[in-house]
Amino acid sequence: MSTAARETFEALRKQAHQHKRALDGRERDWCAKMPAHVLRLAGTLAYLNWAMMPAAPEPAEINAEFMTAAIRLVWDYFWPHARAALRQIGLSERHANARRALRWIKAHRKREVSATDIRREALGQSLDAEQTNQLLDSLVAAGWLHHRAIRTPGRSAQRWDVNPRLHDQDAEGGR
Repeated sequence: MSTAARETFEALRKQAHQHKRALDGRERDWCAKMPAHVLRLAGTLAYLNWAMMPAAPEPAEINAEFMTAAIRLVWDYFWPHARAALRQIGLSERHANARRALRWIKAHRKREVSATDIRREALGQSLDAEQTNQLLDSLVAAGWLHHRAIRTPGRSAQRWDVNPRLHDQDAEGGR
């Protein structure tokens, strides 16, 4: 890399490091790899430029123009698209498990669920009881479920009513 390209890259590296501190899960992982993406892309752009120049010597270093173009491409194009894709699959494993549970509830047209339903059937026992309860709490906080205790002799049975809007999305052509 040329001196100017190295300075430009170092500024990006510091910016990406600062930026990832505010992120978690898969977004943080992607942001942590951003400098490596930029380096590879800058090298690719330098060689693409060389390939377009007949009889030009092979690049000996990556110039600042290619580094700047690579940074702009990653920040302005790849990063927003990566974030959108990551939101589709879930930002973290917790989000992915929540989406998986909601898809199971919707596919089985459940109107109410138990922790056992979610833990065993929806998630294939990939979570323990405490993690399942945390997941259910997050779905309650998001408005997808409503907790209800059923009084029985002895311990109360815990059930979660499903928000009817989850099933209404089929009629709306929803997700």
